[in-house]
Amino acid sequence: MNFFGGYEYELSPVPLIVGTLYGGWQVGLALSLLGAAGQFPAEGVAMLQHAVLGSVLTAFVAALRAPFFASAFVKKLGWGAVYSAFAAGLTYAGEALLDAAPPPGVWMLYVATLLALLLCALTVGEHLREAIIHRKEIVRMEKLTATSSLAVIIAHELRNPLTTVKGFLQLIKRQNPSEQILYYANTAMQELSEAEKVIHTYLTITTLHEAAKSEVSLSNCIDRALTEIWPLIELKKIELIDAVSEDVMLSCNEGQLQLCLMHLLRNGANALHRGGKLTISSYWKGKELAIVIADNGIGMTEEQLEQLGMPKYNTRSSGTGTGLMYCYHFVHSLNGRLRIQSQPGRGTTVTVVIPDQRA
Repeated sequence: MNFFGGYEYELSPVPLIVGTLYGGWQVGLALSLLGAAGQFPAEGVAMLQHAVLGSVLTAFVAALRAPFFASAFVKKLGWGAVYSAFAAGLTYAGEALLDAAPPPGVWMLYVATLLALLLCALTVGEHLREAIIHRKEIVRMEKLTATSSLAVIIAHELRNPLTTVKGFLQLIKRQNPSEQILYYANTAMQELSEAEKVIHTYLTITTLHEAAKSEVSLSNCIDRALTEIWPLIELKKIELIDAVSEDVMLSCNEGQLQLCLMHLLRNGANALHRGGKLTISSYWKGKELAIVIADNGIGMTEEQLEQLGMPKYNTRSSGTGTGLMYCYHFVHSLNGRLRIQSQPGRGTTVTVVIPDQRA
């Protein structure tokens, strides 16, 4: 691109930054090498300069990908300004080494153009990314609804036979049976109780929309949910960080919200090693409230993330998978979204985004 005074600058940092952010360092490195090759048949110094500066910029952007995607849209634009400033600084350093530094006026025009193009590219990229994620969530919820409906039908049909079996076991216990028979009966009743809990969770999903709503304190629900899992937090010596920005009053069912938060917090605690960190925070994204629960535990693979929320799927051998399934349906009943990001060995971040439910 030609500027006033005959100076010519490439705006290759823009696609390089965007490619690194949304494709990873591999894409950024490939773009920087491709850009260097595009300098041919220029002097070797120009090709080397382009390759080195492109690689440095790729490493810088790749190192700051995580905070970029963890930020709200406005803050992402702020990160865009940081990336463009770093890219402009690298470009100026490269030109200065070749004694080709431009006048201040020309340079400021270049910096402003680079920033404007990058912010436009990030805006388009984020809108496309949100659209893709939203489409995946719609497909996921349709699949969850279909499988959950079948599970609810089965659970409803099983409830009565299980109640009958439990009644007969109680009668056996009243007949003064032998110690061995009593042991068998107690074991069977314990397993029936676990089955009843699963059935109750499935049947609860059908009443999410019908439950009475009231003015509910988010902070109070978080405190009660934490109380439910406090023995686990104490046992693992978990570092708990409560960074909820404000006490928001929501219009929803208090018991349902508390149960959803308890499931999400317990999942995070279960994923942690001894001495791990569990963080809960909240912030406003325009007219939407985001509740974020993050841990630095074992994390999950892409294959595991795809299966989350499905009936009976759980990353732990002792779990049933109904808790997270309930959370998906509860958030969906509020016209919200539940998003889970995770990397093996680095932890998991769960974000509940719901429209303004303040009474």
